[in-house]
Amino acid sequence: MTFKPNRILLLLAIVPIMNVTARAQDQFETGTVNIILANPNGIVVVTDSMETGDGPPNNAQKLMRLDDQSVVTLAGFAGAHGFLRLDVMGILAEFKDQLATNGGNPSFDEKLKAISFLIGRYMAAFVNAREVVQPGQQPAPFRVHIFIAGFDTDGIAKIGSLWLRVRPVTLDDRGIAWQVDGEPQVSPVGSPLQDCKLIANSMEYCVAGFYDVTNKIMDNSRNYAGSPGINPLLRAIAGSKTPMKLIDLEALAKFLSKRTHIQHPDKVGGPDQVAVFKARTIAKLEVPLFPPPSKPIPFILIIDVHSLRFGPGGGIGAEPGTAIVWIRDTIWGYQQLVLDGNLFIGNEIRDSYVVYGGGSTFFDRSNKVANSTLHLYSLGSDREFLRSLTHDFEWSECVPFGCDIELPKN
Repeated sequence: MTFKPNRILLLLAIVPIMNVTARAQDQFETGTVNIILANPNGIVVVTDSMETGDGPPNNAQKLMRLDDQSVVTLAGFAGAHGFLRLDVMGILAEFKDQLATNGGNPSFDEKLKAISFLIGRYMAAFVNAREVVQPGQQPAPFRVHIFIAGFDTDGIAKIGSLWLRVRPVTLDDRGIAWQVDGEPQVSPVGSPLQDCKLIANSMEYCVAGFYDVTNKIMDNSRNYAGSPGINPLLRAIAGSKTPMKLIDLEALAKFLSKRTHIQHPDKVGGPDQVAVFKARTIAKLEVPLFPPPSKPIPFILIIDVHSLRFGPGGGIGAEPGTAIVWIRDTIWGYQQLVLDGNLFIGNEIRDSYVVYGGGSTFFDRSNKVANSTLHLYSLGSDREFLRSLTHDFEWSECVPFGCDIELPKN
């Protein structure tokens, strides 16, 4: 997903699958280690607590339960500088709270797209506002990483990975704006995605932050025989038909975290934050008690609601700047249903008047449209998205330009 200056249109970017050893350039230098170990017995997630950045190191929350079947981890937010890294956890906390309140059950793919949209939207607004106030005073381009792990709505153990990269872009007037690019991916355990690797035939490991130590130990595990979790790992590598027990996976993950702290004592450390999944549920969650994070942006999460019928002039009243995340809803008779600033996944829109003015949005082909009008207030500059919006949905009409408008390529 890409948040671009001026038009700030949201795009989904899928990158080639690579294992962790091929991504040495993405090791964070600011701190953190996030480790996921998974096999047929379950999933173990371990992160450290040390947060480094502008000031002296302190401990911060890096692992959060989203619902009964998934957790999320953070890496790299120390590089974001200032309060931004704390506010991102606040967005995740609000997402978690609304999931619990609304009773929705989004898939891993839907969760990751929603998280990417909300955090990317906030980060783009924050860094571009700061650029106006303090032109040229931004930190160097930075990136953050999010893992989601657990069991998806289909009951399959999965791991999701999201990179958000923040980088400066030179505008036509030689000014600077900041762009946020996202790379969301989701894959079943056993089919490694970016930042993950399959070992011993049945165990997958994923790591973010400082992963040099984990890779070294996993690639040379015989040199660490007798260390916690290593002997069961060696037996698995030797061809044991019995997958490692969860207790051994947890011991191994904690050992990897400890060794990373020894190698990078000023960047990684503090108490481990731990989640263990067994039989499709969170069997163990150990996270120190931290103060509730601030919640920087208002948004409304609407999931699996199929009776949203609106009368003449009807709609949802929300304060200006509030994002609405629509997931698998049926929307009837909505007048002035705004695409800008909102996300739509898997919805059915009927008898509605939909408006778009060229701002940030996520509206893909998972949505269905019937007997509805699209009003384009601006053609914007991303002609590929606009072409899809006007040609790939069954609008009754598009005003004022018409649905068959010919758009030049970007």
